Order: sequence, then C-alpha cells, then structure tokens
Amino acid sequence: MDTSFNNPHLPMLYFPENSWKKLFAYADIASGEISGLGKITLHENGTDFIVNDIFLLEQVSGVGSTNLNPDSVAKFITDLIVAGENPADVKLWFHSHGNIDVFWSSTDNTTIQGFSDASYMLSIVVNKRFQHKARLDLFKPIRLTLELEVILENNFLGIDRIEIEKEVTQKVKILPTPSSRVIKPISNMLNNSKRGKR
Repeated sequence: MDTSFNNPHLPMLYFPENSWKKLFAYADIASGEISGLGKITLHENGTDFIVNDIFLLEQVSGVGSTNLNPDSVAKFITDLIVAGENPADVKLWFHSHGNIDVFWSSTDNTTIQGFSDASYMLSIVVNKRFQHKARLDLFKPIRLTLELEVILENNFLGIDRIEIEKEVTQKVKILPTPSSRVIKPISNMLNNSKRGKR
C-alpha cells in the first residue's frame, strides 16, 4: 500500500479503504446522526496521519444529536488496555450530519475543545451525500486549528452493509423526537486511561 504523499509540509488525513467504507456506511445507514472514535498513526514523514480503524460505540442519536455512552467509552478503553494496545492512539472523533451539509457547528467546536487534555485531536464530519470535512486541532504547546485534506484509498464499494446494519441497530438508540445536539465530553477517559496501562 503506497502511503507516500506529495507535500510533506501540509498535514493530510489518510483513510485506508476499510476504514473509509465503514465510516460512510455508518453515516448512510444511520437514520440520524452517528458518532464514534478512531485510532491514528503518525505517518513516517512526521506530518501526515493514517486512520488505522474506526469504532462505533453505544450511543443515543437523533436527527440533530449524537451522544456517546460514557460506560461504552470506558469499556472500549479498558478493552484496548487489556489487549495491550495504547489508548493514546485514539486521536480521531468522527460524526455525521445526516442529510445536511458538512460544517463545524458550535456544538462540534465545543466537543473538540473537550479533548484539550491531549496534545492534538483529529476530527472528521461526513454526511449521507458522501461529503466530508476534516481538521486537526493542536492544543499544546499552542492552540491551532488546521483544515486537512483527506486522502482516500479506492472508493465506496464492496462494504458488507448487512453487518453494518446489524451493528448500527445494536448500538445506536434513536431519540423519539429531534433535540439540540449534545455530545458529552469524553476526553478525560481517552487521555487519562493511559495511566492505567501496565
């Protein structure tokens, strides 16, 4: 797999085929918004980022909201530690905007700021029209936000939609009525969990 990039000075977010397919299948199948987390590797060029995998966790979502279950996040982090993986690699937050345009809402900005205990966080928002927008937020040693180009491997073909539909049905509870978008900050669990790793 060729992960070399043309411009080493401008950060890019690279999505291998499987992760990209899962991301848009989640967004396409969900009746409202949907969100989750992803593991990131820094490219060997020291500038770009590679998405190793994305994970759908239990949540309550609606037409204009998505709320990850804190207990599910805690279990996810614990499982990573037990498996000998580093929770600090969880540096991606993804969510969808259903059928509306992709943009960074005030709620999105607040959610991203909730990860400020980390040195940086990557975020991507997508919709059912396969549009996307990504950003890198640096928190230390300075506060900086950079829009990222997204590099896709292959295209949206061949995903096992039946399995994705089962996963969405199992993990995503639908709100009975639309409500304000509220996403509880989960940065403390992501960033403090490293202390429990042995």
